[in-house]
Amino acid sequence: MAKSGRSRMKYIWAVAGCLVLSVCASAALAKEKLMPKEEVAGSSEAIATVDGMPIALPEFEKAARRQMSGVLSYYHDKYGAAQTAGFWTSSFGGEVPLRMLKQTAMDDAIRMKIRQRIAADEDALGDIGYTGFLRQLEQENARRAKAVANHEVIYGPVQYNEDTYFEYMMTNATTAVKRGMLADLRSHAEEQTLRAF
Repeated sequence: MAKSGRSRMKYIWAVAGCLVLSVCASAALAKEKLMPKEEVAGSSEAIATVDGMPIALPEFEKAARRQMSGVLSYYHDKYGAAQTAGFWTSSFGGEVPLRMLKQTAMDDAIRMKIRQRIAADEDALGDIGYTGFLRQLEQENARRAKAVANHEVIYGPVQYNEDTYFEYMMTNATTAVKRGMLADLRSHAEEQTLRAF
């Protein structure tokens, strides 16, 4: 029971820290202090950190791709804007799509890093850094290629790309965390029932 109480407090502090970091990241993005893309193309250096955990540029770019359609929909629905050559830098009612995309992408990247941290704390994920993720992807694809060469059964694609492997890993990690939390709740409920008895 004491362990689950400490775990809950860690989650509360992680969420509070996330909110503070999100505000800080928002301020940095609003002032556009991120390094220009030309300087960091192909780099996996951190563009931001969440409680000391780096968010690499490719992770931010993936988050931006995930958020792009939502930003497009927002401007289309609110302003009737279409995606033209100057769409991303135009101002619509004082709102600039590129700024909104940067903000929503950073928020998404932060949420994803916190989910990874929680999964790592619950031993559902190992290395949550971007280079560790790429290493795991390479190992998994090598394992699958070897299994196919040996005519063994594999589930899913023969080779993963970064996006599908990330979704696969996060789905499995989320499921494992939920199972662990459910087991904690059950054991706590059983303890309460026994005490009442």
